[in-house]
Amino acid sequence: MFWDEPPEGLFEVDVGFQNLKNQHLMVFADINADKYTDVVTIDAESQQTLSIYLFNKHDLTFNFWRQI
Repeated sequence: MFWDEPPEGLFEVDVGFQNLKNQHLMVFADINADKYTDVVTIDAESQQTLSIYLFNKHDLTFNFWRQI
């Protein structure tokens, strides 16, 4: 092989979900057609409110955009 395999196991990876609180993840999609993946979640308590978080390429996080 041309590269070393990473060690097996579970690893903590920061993918920019710090702003998502008390949500159940539902969908990954490009909501605003910027060619970056955004996140749509459903509220854990009401199970009726959808929240949309757009990916911010400058700080590499998902920022709240709106609720439906």
